[in-house]
Amino acid sequence: NAFKKVIEIQPEDTDIWLDYANLLFEQEDKNGSLEILAEGIKHHPQYAPLQYRIAACLMSIGQKQEALGFLQNALTLDYEKHNELFEYIPDLKENTTITDIIQSYKK
Repeated sequence: NAFKKVIEIQPEDTDIWLDYANLLFEQEDKNGSLEILAEGIKHHPQYAPLQYRIAACLMSIGQKQEALGFLQNALTLDYEKHNELFEYIPDLKENTTITDIIQSYKK
């Protein structure tokens, strides 16, 4: 409830979207986490960490194609933050599709 209140009061705070989504993800509420991330992206479409986070979350539930779209958006917005994807789900370092896409955006 505290997260919902802060989002109501300060939707411009990008970290609150990430923190709330992370809490839900850790509680195994991946759909809830996805909903929060999607809403956060509506408020902050140019904020790459939200895009990386939703890509990781989508990969974790097997929605690979949708995840790759968000990953590509995130890489376009801010390539340098791509390690956030691996901080959230370290196993993605072993995914050659993910690593190949990241490499293709390297300048």
